Amino acid sequence: MSAQTKYEQALRDLPPPGQGCHTALMGVATLGAMCGYDEQRITLDIKMNLKPGNRKVPPDEIAKTVRKALAQTAPVQQHDGGQTFYDYDDLLPDTQTRVVDPRFVGAVALPTSGKTAEEQTIDYLKALFHSDEQFSYCFRGVPREDGHYSPGGKGFAENVGKTVQKLRRQSLGAVLGDYEQEVGGWIRINPVKDAEGRDSSVSAYRHALVESDSLPTEKQWALIQELRLPCAAVVSSGGKSIHAIVRIDAQDLPEYRQRVNKLLDICKKNGLNPDTQTVNPSRYSRFPGLKRGDQEQTLLAVNIGEPTWEAWLDYIAAQTDDLPEIQDFDGTASRPALSPEIIRGVLRRRHKLLLAGPSKAGKSFLLLELALALARGTEWIGWQCEQGRVLYVNLELDAASCMNRIYDLLDGGTLPHGVLDVWHLRGHALPLSELAPRLIRRAKEKEYCCIIVDPIYKVITGDENSAAEMAKFCNFFDLIADRLGCSMVYCHHHSKGEQGQKRAQDRASGSGVFARDPDAMLDMIELQVSDARRAQLANRLICDAIGKALDQEEPTWRGLVPQDDMVVGSKLAEWATSVLGSQAQELADHARLQADCATAWRVEGILREFPGFQPRRMWYLWPRHVIDADLLADALAAGEEPPRKPKAEKGRKAKDEGDTANAETRLAYDALKEKGQVTLEAMMEELEIGNKSTMKARIARAGLHMKQGVVYDD
Repeated sequence: MSAQTKYEQALRDLPPPGQGCHTALMGVATLGAMCGYDEQRITLDIKMNLKPGNRKVPPDEIAKTVRKALAQTAPVQQHDGGQTFYDYDDLLPDTQTRVVDPRFVGAVALPTSGKTAEEQTIDYLKALFHSDEQFSYCFRGVPREDGHYSPGGKGFAENVGKTVQKLRRQSLGAVLGDYEQEVGGWIRINPVKDAEGRDSSVSAYRHALVESDSLPTEKQWALIQELRLPCAAVVSSGGKSIHAIVRIDAQDLPEYRQRVNKLLDICKKNGLNPDTQTVNPSRYSRFPGLKRGDQEQTLLAVNIGEPTWEAWLDYIAAQTDDLPEIQDFDGTASRPALSPEIIRGVLRRRHKLLLAGPSKAGKSFLLLELALALARGTEWIGWQCEQGRVLYVNLELDAASCMNRIYDLLDGGTLPHGVLDVWHLRGHALPLSELAPRLIRRAKEKEYCCIIVDPIYKVITGDENSAAEMAKFCNFFDLIADRLGCSMVYCHHHSKGEQGQKRAQDRASGSGVFARDPDAMLDMIELQVSDARRAQLANRLICDAIGKALDQEEPTWRGLVPQDDMVVGSKLAEWATSVLGSQAQELADHARLQADCATAWRVEGILREFPGFQPRRMWYLWPRHVIDADLLADALAAGEEPPRKPKAEKGRKAKDEGDTANAETRLAYDALKEKGQVTLEAMMEELEIGNKSTMKARIARAGLHMKQGVVYDD
């Protein structure tokens, strides 16, 4: 039973979860790996064949099981002598073995030999074997159901040197016997110890057979030459294929299998599509110079391509090596020009920036704000941006939602054509290894200054906790930046739990590579906001909103309103009613709602190219992030401890705390006053103070008065 059949049977026999499913999953995944299937194929097959049970199998459990099986199992191919195991670690990535694009390789006519069967046989034997070795051949065929013939019997073994001498004087039939023209003949590709025809009969693991019948023979011949395969001989089969006898010079059977695996893999990645059933060392190839029906099994060439296996691997590596040359440092030369800054003091062109933060922190809005700031050449959370064309790669939102977010941020404003592009890939996301070449192809003529990828969990390949796998993943951002000459900006999420006691670079989920790899890392952490601080925010938002409306309706209003009332939202709203009517109260209500829904954030980070910066504090007032002036100066994140003050600052600290308490008391009074009469109990509830004496003292210190339980101002 083949590995594929066993795999399909194991899928059908998967037990329901809770009934031995975990063990069975590993068995199925291992069989899938033996078939050579990739992670996506095996995972999908398992999910489609899982039966209902007592529990649900988490997707990450399936993923981990499949990855473990792929890491521990080599794929298996079948051949006449049983199973050949291939070493997965020996497979080179496509990017390191792709030498030619078969679409642009034209067909090349097959050469004619012009030599007799005896001359072709002599040339073949001298190219493949030493004179003191034995070769094995077969001139008897067994008919198959498809009308072709297979070698019949074990064949014969003859000495190479003696056979060559005889062929110089006698005919092929006289030396090796007659053959049937309808059948042709076969010869084994490696020297043998006997004529038994087993892999154990092989005396040297010198050659491997590359055969393909899925392409026209002229295209096969062209690709063999383009790849510069180290061929001892190339023979036309007299049918649909060409047989390339490739030098691999392995020391033993395990190394033979390893090298054959690499050979076939490289041929496949370059379009030759070799037959994987012809991989054993005792494999027959077509005997050169014989007739096969009305065609000839022609010896097309000997000793072509690279001279050795090692030389061929060097050639493949050289063709795909796009690393820069080693540079000799010349201290007398002038300094090279640095890449221009696109976010001043934070990010240069061709560099990478990671934005990390918890879920639902408004990271996508913040990145869209960055895209607009770059497209316009304006500020982004306090940093000046250089104007340039931007691509925003939207992996998470549906197209309409994403575009509406941009319009919300524009707030009626406009944007010139050709400065902001959006690529909507929700439902079309690919691993970054596959997305990168497609992105480069589409963007190479656009001259982007920055590409923003949001978010990266949609395109991550491998385990985000593995440093090695994440280093490979991040290399694709370098590739895009280098090929397109642009900066890369991408966002990632925090790990679970409170982050206040962690450093900014340690909060991102997964491997520490996420913090070490980018040239700039910015981290968002949420700050706790007291009711009093939120009331202060509401007061400022009311003053700002009403002030802007008054600027439109009554430009001279600042000379008419008492100066103290300009900074007290309730009083300004009351005064503005005479000018704005009901709009004043509507603006005040909207500002209070904004303050109630607002969240506070601190942006910290580490920079590779620039000096560090003081943390930026901001409010997320949907849909925008607004830099805070002073309300959040001492606000802390959950789990974060306040910094210890030196003894000399204790007196000043007490005074500052008193001033803050007075301000909070005043703001609480103003907020309650808008609703009507202010009572002692209402003040206690607003400020969350349980002791009446404490509350009365704070009312007095804030310059307020109280009579019969009612609080009032002069």
